[in-house]
Amino acid sequence: MAQRSSNPLAGKGMRFVRRVHAMRSIGLAVGFFAVAAAMLEGGAPRWLLALVFVHGFAWPHLAAWWASRSEVPYLAEIRNMMIDALLGGLWVAGMKFNLLPSVLILSMMSMNNVAAGGTRLMLRGLGWHLAGALAGMLVFGAAWHPQASLATIAASMPMLVLYPLALGRTTYSISQRLAAHGKEMEANSRLDGLTGVLNRGYWEAMLAAEFQACKSGRRSTASLVLLDIDHFKQLNDVHGHLAGDEALKAFAALVMRHAAHHNASCQPGRQGRGETRQCLVGRYGGEEFGVLLGGASLTQAVEMAERLSRALQQDASAGAEIAALRGHTASVGVAAFDPGMEGHHDWLAQTDRALYEAKRAGRNRIRIAAG
Repeated sequence: MAQRSSNPLAGKGMRFVRRVHAMRSIGLAVGFFAVAAAMLEGGAPRWLLALVFVHGFAWPHLAAWWASRSEVPYLAEIRNMMIDALLGGLWVAGMKFNLLPSVLILSMMSMNNVAAGGTRLMLRGLGWHLAGALAGMLVFGAAWHPQASLATIAASMPMLVLYPLALGRTTYSISQRLAAHGKEMEANSRLDGLTGVLNRGYWEAMLAAEFQACKSGRRSTASLVLLDIDHFKQLNDVHGHLAGDEALKAFAALVMRHAAHHNASCQPGRQGRGETRQCLVGRYGGEEFGVLLGGASLTQAVEMAERLSRALQQDASAGAEIAALRGHTASVGVAAFDPGMEGHHDWLAQTDRALYEAKRAGRNRIRIAAG
């Protein structure tokens, strides 16, 4: 059996390797023609052109293979990029510093470096460019012919046009993935990890916003429902916490399903405007859940609670949600918005008192806040 590496970075960076492989393959392929044209113009030997060909068409695949087999692919790919920088400086000297292809080669590689590691990696790459150019001058001689012929200019055009387009496409693709990831993280930060309904912080923030909408007259009515699973501790003690978690998930799904009668498109986090009906289901405590019914009268909220209570008393064979709750019922408190409330905390307090009254009356009850 292979021993797992103790390096926490082991295996990291394969996506980076694939991305650089694609860009290197394009950049070095189109760059070959510019460099080869300049070298032919300067009378470079054929063996040097052969090395440039290998760098342009074989090295991208060898570099990707080498990096993918390394313990930390990301660090190996950074090493490969510095090899590119060294060879780029060598080719600049081999072209006798022909200005247009030299600038294109160094710019392409510097763009790669700054995209991968910022200014610091770019400066590191420039150092390897300089080292390659110095080595090239020792090997090929310190010749200086910056003028480019029409043939060299024409051979440089594909690189001048195609590589920036490829880099722009890659950058756009990355930004799209980051935006999607950011939206996913934002959505997940609003949800309770176990049950999938809104977490308390976000749900209560939405409750506060709904309260202000009612207070300002933008919403004519709204109702609040708090539900608590009866004898939940007993369920945990007898059947274990895993069974308790399943019961919580089942109860949350049941609440969502019955709250959806108020709004057929009820979803966690969906908020309507004006008099658009909405429901927001959140986990308020351990086994306590809240339902905010925007645009719902007290009567409508009680009807929703009654439907839910009847469902809980069905036989376990009626569905997986009921079976997971193992016959446990729920106590419910209901309160409609009252213009005399000072804030949403008053609304919560009134509903919570109604829930407590349902518990004190023997559980499996629905109580309406006295106001």
